[in-house]
Amino acid sequence: IRGVLCEYHEGLLRLRGRVHSYYMKQLAQTAVQDIDGVVEILNQLEVAAPPD
Repeated sequence: IRGVLCEYHEGLLRLRGRVHSYYMKQLAQTAVQDIDGVVEILNQLEVAAPPD
């Protein structure tokens, strides 16, 4: 997903960046939840309207 940065450290996967809807925020989290070694997901994605 464009605009999403993933950082991983000792089982914690952090999602940062900006997406255009709450659906995309949830989709990003769903996409990474089954990755081996991921124990916790910290979803810090911001939802912002796309630029005009």
